[in-house]
Amino acid sequence: MGISIINNMTDFRRSTLPCQEDKCRSNCPKKSAKKITLRPKLIQKFISNPLVLRDHKVDFRHFVLIASTKPWLVLYRDGFVRFASEPFERNNTDNLLKHITNHSFQKQYAKSSGSRTDPMWSVRRFNEHVVEIGLAKEGFYEALKEKMKEIVYITFMSAKDKMNLVKGHFNLFGLDFGFDDKLNVYFLEWNVEPNMDGSDSATKAQFFPDLVSEVIEIVSEVNERYKTEQSFANLKSLRGFEVVYDESTNFRTSPC
Repeated sequence: MGISIINNMTDFRRSTLPCQEDKCRSNCPKKSAKKITLRPKLIQKFISNPLVLRDHKVDFRHFVLIASTKPWLVLYRDGFVRFASEPFERNNTDNLLKHITNHSFQKQYAKSSGSRTDPMWSVRRFNEHVVEIGLAKEGFYEALKEKMKEIVYITFMSAKDKMNLVKGHFNLFGLDFGFDDKLNVYFLEWNVEPNMDGSDSATKAQFFPDLVSEVIEIVSEVNERYKTEQSFANLKSLRGFEVVYDESTNFRTSPC
């Protein structure tokens, strides 16, 4: 996966070298005559107080459908909650299974341990549990969702000028969000090709067919409106998706 936890800048600089051993810096065969070609890296701040439920770190995988690029139509849909495979320990950064929640790490753990525990929860189950343990009051999630939709809008607008404008094209993205123990939202990343394998999780196996069905219905309706030059207002095919940005009506999600 190429994911690691870096404790200091010396380790980070070393990780960008073409060779892992810093001692080869002076005579590395992979470098040019005068400089080393560094490997590209993306660094994010470590959330030291992440949201932990039942002793495991959690985050969210939600989905964004860009249903149109000419004009833009950006839609958001709740996804599911992902649990790290092993109990969280803040100071144990050597074991990534305590910190990383993505699909590949989940499958790695399940294969090595023989675990059949579903590493995902539905958003509804998450909401009920958070209220039950007294971490938040009923209805708390709506404010979180509005914040995440605002993040979708901001990050989309920052990148849209680099995207191709092709009439009739669409794309489904996976967006990851983290939370701290005060339920503050942290944006993690956009995933261009989100994994949609539900074989390792009953939650995902139930979720993905409905997601795919809705995407097909939305894209079909959008294309029909193209033909008659209608706006995208009041799409009948929207069930779980919500509008974040609709260029045809100059609508954007409300800023938080």
